[in-house]
Amino acid sequence: MDALSKPIISAAKRDAAIAEAEGEKEAVIRSSQARKEAEVARLQAEALIAKAQWENESKKAESLTAVNQKKAQSDFSYELERHRLNQAISSRNPRSAWWRRNSPSRSRSWRSSAGRKS
Repeated sequence: MDALSKPIISAAKRDAAIAEAEGEKEAVIRSSQARKEAEVARLQAEALIAKAQWENESKKAESLTAVNQKKAQSDFSYELERHRLNQAISSRNPRSAWWRRNSPSRSRSWRSSAGRKS
């Protein structure tokens, strides 16, 4: 009876070893597949983060450009208004009116009369 059962027992042991090896193989394949899927998910997340950061930086640059344009317009408007006010003040100031009438570029007679006083 032992002689008859030995081949059956060895076949069962062999089948069990094969089943165990196939189970380990399937576990390694599933583990490898899970690692691959995790890496793909990580790379996709990094790509989304990089895209969001780029969009954020782009919006910051656009905003900064708009702010700089508004500041330049404001500065120009300020300088223009300052120039207009200075012109208005100088046109109403009697001293500046006298200076415009008697400036060296308008009349050179004051130089010649200044030299004769000696």
